[in-house]
Amino acid sequence: PLAVRLETLFEKEGGRPMPEAGAKLVIYGAGRCGRDALRVLREGGYNVVAFLDLNAVTIGDIEGIPCHQPNSAASTTLARAGIPALIAVFNFATDTGAIEDALRLVGFERILPYHALDAEFPGALMSRFWLESHRFWEEHREELLSGLELWEDDLSREIYADSVELRLTGSLQLLRNPDRIHQYFPPDLPPPQEPVRFIDGGAYVGDTLAALERFHLEAVAAFETDGENFGRLCRWFDDAAVRLKE
Repeated sequence: PLAVRLETLFEKEGGRPMPEAGAKLVIYGAGRCGRDALRVLREGGYNVVAFLDLNAVTIGDIEGIPCHQPNSAASTTLARAGIPALIAVFNFATDTGAIEDALRLVGFERILPYHALDAEFPGALMSRFWLESHRFWEEHREELLSGLELWEDDLSREIYADSVELRLTGSLQLLRNPDRIHQYFPPDLPPPQEPVRFIDGGAYVGDTLAALERFHLEAVAAFETDGENFGRLCRWFDDAAVRLKE
């Protein structure tokens, strides 16, 4: 059934198309993605009339464009005018499906994911991560379908299929409930052999190492290039040293 489901998706046009150039748009998210989206939309001839952001009160205007809270009267007026909303949020920590649901409650009927903007202007956005055109996934169709056979359990196959569907359709209702607690060491996989000697390339602030604390750690080498994250990583090691002495 999963193979049939993906085969059907490959036969369809990918994602949700952007409106015609010149159309009015609202951007949800006034962070880096939102401001990058503003740049790309303006260059493409679109008329961005407002930003929506939970921190609108402190943000104020952005390059002359007003920023409103999503549940404000101004947002409701924009929704009733039939203006599409582009969700310019693209990070692993945000449930964009919940944002989509909230925008529908406000009254927005046409809601566009970040993927739609990338599909309309390939290569124009600063942060692309795994964003690729529908053509790219079509070119690797057979490989993606054969990937279903690599998994030994139904849950893994479902997650894989949802991951492919997300890339083909831009649906924000997929993969909405990740297990953040067990993301590195899920309980249904064998634990690492102890004592653990661990190399963490891109250690961030020590989140992976924190997940390892329940095992017997013999030695750790952690690397982090971002200065701010490195400072927090060092503090994690300092705190861990104190805990080990207790």
